[in-house]
Amino acid sequence: MALIKSNVLLALSYRMHVFFTSISNMVYIALIYFLWRSIFKNTQTINDMRFDEVFVYLAFATSIYCLYKTDIEWKVSRKVIDGTIINNIVRPVDFQIQTLCESIGIVIGNFACITIPGIFLTTVVFNYKINIGRNVLFFVILVLFAFLISFLFDFIITVFSFYTESIWGISIAKEVVILLLSGAVIPIKLYPQVIRGVVELLPFNAMFNIPLTVLTSTTTNILDFLGLLGFQLIWFIILFFISRVFFIKALKDITINGG
Repeated sequence: MALIKSNVLLALSYRMHVFFTSISNMVYIALIYFLWRSIFKNTQTINDMRFDEVFVYLAFATSIYCLYKTDIEWKVSRKVIDGTIINNIVRPVDFQIQTLCESIGIVIGNFACITIPGIFLTTVVFNYKINIGRNVLFFVILVLFAFLISFLFDFIITVFSFYTESIWGISIAKEVVILLLSGAVIPIKLYPQVIRGVVELLPFNAMFNIPLTVLTSTTTNILDFLGLLGFQLIWFIILFFISRVFFIKALKDITINGG
């Protein structure tokens, strides 16, 4: 808890970074509104999605994207380069648990300063309401598991820095793949059927598309929710196993600069 609290305070201490990230998120939401309003100018639906569904979906997607953004792999990479990573490795607390606690602290800070203003802009300023019901509870639970999946992707990239030190290219490639295949930029429902069928089987689908589809849906029942949660759990277990195996191997191979 102390590690989580310290990272919440650390995240909130960079006031200008938080301010400009929040502003850029809200500007992006406004751009989404006008772009998709133009796309829907001459049609009521695209692949059975109305404008209000697409806008709410993408506005929440960008707010959640900022929520998940912890940059933990960059921080660890810098520690690997200067050798201070050894201080984390020798601690009695598992390094992956340390990293998770740091990420949770940053996420809490992001939620308070970036995600909430984005949701306010969507629901109050643009006046697009979400259906308040059990779908909101389902959404919150699915977002929590989506964060864990996102963390595992970040952690796997983090472990790459034990070998490469610099992870700029790998991290950028990860971000591009996630944005394209998770539904964070374009709802997966709008993809061509063949591509959509493949993407829906990938773990990226569990990060944005599943929670956001449930949020904007009025027909999700408990069986649908359990099926989607099961999909997330399967990928969580797979990615956790991969991350542990990769991390244990990396610990044997890592070279600490300065000793």
